[in-house]
Amino acid sequence: MSAAYIIPGLYVRIHTLHGVNAPRPLPLESGFTEGNEYPVLGAIEHSPDAELWLIVANDSNMIYRLSNRHVRYVSPKERFERPSNIDPELWRQMQESE
Repeated sequence: MSAAYIIPGLYVRIHTLHGVNAPRPLPLESGFTEGNEYPVLGAIEHSPDAELWLIVANDSNMIYRLSNRHVRYVSPKERFERPSNIDPELWRQMQESE
């Protein structure tokens, strides 16, 4: 039995899992940028013990389902502290150097 969820306010950062067992589609081959943050539009779970598939729009606003193994959670604190005109990776480096 599948279940679909809407998850308001959830953001993830692309962190591609590599290798032959990496779930498809691969984000970097599907119009996503490594390290960028994306809002999660929804999620699909095919069974309680299966991986979760997140519904996310890529840089060209095309809708994809990505395995939860390709993303990392972005906390609200991290999301709202960073000025929007600063690259997320540069912001992380600045925070780590403090």
